[in-house]
Amino acid sequence: MILSISLNSAYQKVLLFDSFKEGWVLRALELYTAPSGKGINVARALRTLGSNVIATGFIGGTNGALILNELKKEKVNSDFVFTKANTRVCTTLINKNNNVFTELIEPSGSISGEELTALKKKLSKQLKKAELVTISGTLPPGVDNSFYCWIIKEAARTGTRVLSDICKEPMKKAVAAKPYLIKMNRDEFTATFGPQNIESKIYTLFKQGISWVIVTDGKERFLAGAQGNVFLVTPPKIKPVNGVGAGDAMLAGVAYGISKGLTPEETLKIGAGVGAASALTLRPAEFETAKLHSLARQVRVKRL
Repeated sequence: MILSISLNSAYQKVLLFDSFKEGWVLRALELYTAPSGKGINVARALRTLGSNVIATGFIGGTNGALILNELKKEKVNSDFVFTKANTRVCTTLINKNNNVFTELIEPSGSISGEELTALKKKLSKQLKKAELVTISGTLPPGVDNSFYCWIIKEAARTGTRVLSDICKEPMKKAVAAKPYLIKMNRDEFTATFGPQNIESKIYTLFKQGISWVIVTDGKERFLAGAQGNVFLVTPPKIKPVNGVGAGDAMLAGVAYGISKGLTPEETLKIGAGVGAASALTLRPAEFETAKLHSLARQVRVKRL
């Protein structure tokens, strides 16, 4: 079983416009909704890939109820702690005229000490049953920057590998606990470690006990390190429909490959393929498996 942890979940709305101008009354052409937040996106993609996955973390209020109901419809298993605070709404505005995406993110509600304790108890039980764990996204108010570090250490008790898609101070603390994989985009990498050569930093992270390092760069080619080797990955060329959730879908693809014991090259092809396939749909981390396989065959992975 793969456990996907979503501490800062969201109810996602996607609005499609013919054009977008500030100060105008804008009427959307289409509306799409979905349970979201990075961890939930990962779980959705893993479910599509056929993995046994459970989404966990925090949800609350009327939006939390919507998330739970829609996850059931999607047949994504979940086991959340319910909070007094209503889960935030994130809204993606897509301008069809120039293919520009704008993301509006509501502030997150605060997590109480009792709610945090309840999640710790739940995770301690869940981690014993998990083969892999994914941790993704920002932390809500009330949750300390060291919480992801606690999860990694708790998972280590049972030998459970942790795949992390976080950045800045939480990532700095997490690295000390040696997650199996860390993933960031280029901007997050710079914000976390400062300006430096990515390839050199990957080798440094290897020495610190990190087995996998992935640093994406949107639709451009990127560097990934796996088990002592560094690879240059060239993703397929696509025209994105909605990039929100594509990085989460990629992490799901990588988690799938690792769980199946695939080679780093095979795993990176699936990861980049899932990410690209997700970007071709309006709902986050949703994709067609046939399109995934087609795109994965177009991914180029070169060992440096």
